[in-house]
Amino acid sequence: MKMSDSTIIAKFAIELTQRTGFDACFNLLLETIHQLGFDGVLYMSIPVNLVPADTHKPTSIFQASNAYPKTFLEHYAHENFANDDFTIKEISSGKTNLIDWWDTDRRGLISQAERNVFSVAREDYQMRNGLSIPLLNNKHEISGASVISYDTDQVFSRLVRDNAATVSALLKLFHQRAYSDVDFQKIFIEPLLTQLSTKEKQLLKFIVTGLPIKIIDQYSDLPPGYAKNMIKNVCKKLNANNVNELRYYLGLYRIIDMI
Repeated sequence: MKMSDSTIIAKFAIELTQRTGFDACFNLLLETIHQLGFDGVLYMSIPVNLVPADTHKPTSIFQASNAYPKTFLEHYAHENFANDDFTIKEISSGKTNLIDWWDTDRRGLISQAERNVFSVAREDYQMRNGLSIPLLNNKHEISGASVISYDTDQVFSRLVRDNAATVSALLKLFHQRAYSDVDFQKIFIEPLLTQLSTKEKQLLKFIVTGLPIKIIDQYSDLPPGYAKNMIKNVCKKLNANNVNELRYYLGLYRIIDMI
């Protein structure tokens, strides 16, 4: 007997609280998405302040099931498709409605560059249909998720009609868990910190204290003059305009817990 939508959501919510770690929670999400007839799921989190709009988006901003070809995500990052991704633009503009990739294209709501992103997914990587769900949009972070199907357009239309509301509820529950857990956030932010040297990490741990740089040598082996010279480079790496903004980012994204 098929479970009702409310039962599926309730069961997922309970099991989500019982699982530990991102992988276990993401696998639960995938299992439940499969039950609803979809083939794969992707969750995206972009720390806006740390990833400038005009730069290539690293693959670390995505966590995807195996149904999303790894080669597609690498292609996406290499070509910087994020700048022409209609779904990201919709989330960034504050839209909250579900986005059916090909229905959006058929209705002529996207540009040629945006259409190309969808076409590459469908024609080069056989991701026939997709549905994206905006989850968060503020000046610090953009989050969203997508489910894909390899089924025909007709079957996919039926899946969307019958299960879109349930999928949306599941993804919102997963996002709430991911956004509130620093260990989950590490997955998306930590790869951006690999560019930092050991000494730069030392500097960041001191900066977050709010103490003046001139006494940094009392708390580390970094001379004050050397530390001052490092600040500009560290600000550039983390896309901060000055040390005060850098300190704000360290707290906002809980970076000190990740280095």
